[in-house]
Amino acid sequence: MVLAALAGALTLWMSRELRSVEGEREQVRKLAEKCKDPTHSGFTVPESSAPPPQDRVRLDRPYLGNEGVDISALMRVRVSRVDERRRLGEVMVGAPAVLPSQTIHVVNLWAVWCEACKDEMPDLQRLFQRRAAEWKESVDFVAIQVEDHGDPIDAYDQWGPKMPTGAIKLADRGMNAPFISILKGDAQRQPLYYGRLPVTFVLDCNRRVRWAKFDRLSEADVHDLETWIDNFRDELADTGPDARCGRVWCGNGRCEAGESYSCIEDCGERSMPAATGVGNTSGESTEPPPMTTSHEPPPITPPDPPTCPSYCAYCTPGGRCVAKVQGTSPATSSDPTPPPAKARCGDGVCEVAAGESAATCCRDCGCNAPFECGETDAGEYVCRPRLKH
Repeated sequence: MVLAALAGALTLWMSRELRSVEGEREQVRKLAEKCKDPTHSGFTVPESSAPPPQDRVRLDRPYLGNEGVDISALMRVRVSRVDERRRLGEVMVGAPAVLPSQTIHVVNLWAVWCEACKDEMPDLQRLFQRRAAEWKESVDFVAIQVEDHGDPIDAYDQWGPKMPTGAIKLADRGMNAPFISILKGDAQRQPLYYGRLPVTFVLDCNRRVRWAKFDRLSEADVHDLETWIDNFRDELADTGPDARCGRVWCGNGRCEAGESYSCIEDCGERSMPAATGVGNTSGESTEPPPMTTSHEPPPITPPDPPTCPSYCAYCTPGGRCVAKVQGTSPATSSDPTPPPAKARCGDGVCEVAAGESAATCCRDCGCNAPFECGETDAGEYVCRPRLKH
């Protein structure tokens, strides 16, 4: 009788375990069915995910308002970046390496030819040095060289030390200057560039421009800038149920539930293997590496040419010819030094004078919207319609 009782108890326990396993298998089966649909993320975006309204850009005062100005269209633009090892690569403006979430960003547009830009750099540097202890983890300085055909490596070598420590160093060098073109605005977007430099604007925790100055910063402007940065940091620290930095919509800089397949601005680009042409369907964001090196730093002691050729934008002190980004090579030239026989596609410089263009080297010269530079199955880079995700 004891053995029979034990056998019965064991049978009952095994029956319950079997039902539990079958239940788990059914849940796994349902999840697997959902995963077959690459557009199913497993989450739903809250109904309040529509972007909030925008404030108007004002030239008479730096503070723009509580909601700020949307610049999500800029997040997909690819620009050049100079890294800490003096290498020039390409990166998407909205990449986490450039504009990480949970951070306030001070963006400064400048050019080597702009004297006012260089005059205000020490003021910004002193501000960031004075507030380094408090701002270190929450405020970044992003410098963007615009309207300038000079070599970004040389430009940042010379003027980078005058910028705040740890500055992110970018340059808008694509064909038709895509970054500055979007900033000029259109029927749908408000302008944040009026054809003069410097320009300084602040992005809050939702990547909205909340403060903007379209001229050289005065002492009073620097003080006002500091005050508003602290206000935006207070918003960032708020974790309450109605916190400004907790609202969900595509374009706020945070990859949130349900956005993995639908919001490149926040979650990054999805990988598209060239060999198969099939996209990643794992449900995870696959943002490309933040930096891809295009060429190694220039030689430390290059030979000095006798003169600077006319097809160059300018020559560096070491004698390196920097080709013009835009324009055409002259048909004839009295310059005794001949142009380079062949451009080096992929070096990060659009050498128009040497025959590079969007058609021949979109990796350097970029593509006009709505096209993007992408790799084909044969390993070639061509302009093709932007993929929808």
